[in-house]
Amino acid sequence: MRFLSDKVLKWILFILSVIAVYFLASAFYIPVKAVIAQNLLHTAWQSTLAGASQVKPWPWSDTWPVARLRMPELNVDQIVLDGDHGSSLAFAPGQRVFHFTDKSSGLTMISAHRDTHFNFLQDVKLGQTIELQNEFGEVKKYQIEDMEIIDSGKMGINAPAQGHWLTLVTCYPFNAIDSSGPLRYVVFAEEVDPCVDKSCLS
Repeated sequence: MRFLSDKVLKWILFILSVIAVYFLASAFYIPVKAVIAQNLLHTAWQSTLAGASQVKPWPWSDTWPVARLRMPELNVDQIVLDGDHGSSLAFAPGQRVFHFTDKSSGLTMISAHRDTHFNFLQDVKLGQTIELQNEFGEVKKYQIEDMEIIDSGKMGINAPAQGHWLTLVTCYPFNAIDSSGPLRYVVFAEEVDPCVDKSCLS
């Protein structure tokens, strides 16, 4: 009986060790994956600025960099991907293409998850500046004019009638356990004087 008890104990310890190693590996895998992904995104962005088109950050990607978003005051520097679907938002903010390419709309809309890339939105303040560089190297500056909480099930996000606007959108509240609710936190920023010499994001 003593032998059987020791054997069972060893099996239990082995199983617990395997479980511990699995969770430890998972804990390291997520941040390592994030760092590697960001490096690949920045590499793809540099190729885009050099003139390449639709540069995929990794071969199986269904999206590519279309912009670079910065807020130096909050130490924010992020590559923005084409489209705001799940596979884009898992790695970076995503831009709704029809808004970005339709100049007459006056609205550029970028979305990201509240617990990752757009977690900083809870700290932005009126009057702060956001910089957005497009794939041609042109840099536009926007000044934050308003922040709103909207119910996406009842209303859409519309730009003011005048001017050119950038909206940053994420789920709300920031500390909610469930992110599937209809509330969205929207930051409205209006375009101000452009960075003519394109040196803002050097």
